[in-house]
Order: sequence, then C-alpha cells, then structure tokens
Amino acid sequence: MALDHPGIDHAVVNSGFHGSRVRIVPLSEVEPAVESMKMLFPHDAILTTPVGKDVCVYTHNAPASLVAQRISCHLQATKLAA
Repeated sequence: MALDHPGIDHAVVNSGFHGSRVRIVPLSEVEPAVESMKMLFPHDAILTTPVGKDVCVYTHNAPASLVAQRISCHLQATKLAA
C-alpha cells in the first residue's frame, strides 16, 4: 500500500527520511501544513505562531531553540529578499 500524501512527500524530499518538527509556511498553506504535521507526528500537539506574513508550524516536542532559530533564519531571509 503506497501512501500518497504531500506532507510525507515533503518530508522525504526535503528532510531525508524524517520530518522536520518546525516548518514556516505562507498563511495560505497553514491548514495543509498542520494536517501534514498531524500525519507525520500523530502523538504530538501541533502549534502555530505568526511570523510576519507567514506562519511557523511546529510540534510541542520541537526544541524552543530550533523554533527560534528557524524563525530567525526566516526573518533574515525575508529581510534580505526585500
């Protein structure tokens, strides 16, 4: 049985054979990102926080330092792109 799910595809393509517990997505992609995280980490609570025009989606088990690092990197990249 093959699983055809964009969250799993994203995790395999972008994160090796594991999923990232922290993702930053555009506001329009929050619901699919949350659903993907629920599938990848079924026993974790999925949390969100706004990051400018985007949203950080992460699990409750993600280290706070990792969440902060990803947000910081995203803000730096956004600032450089502007």
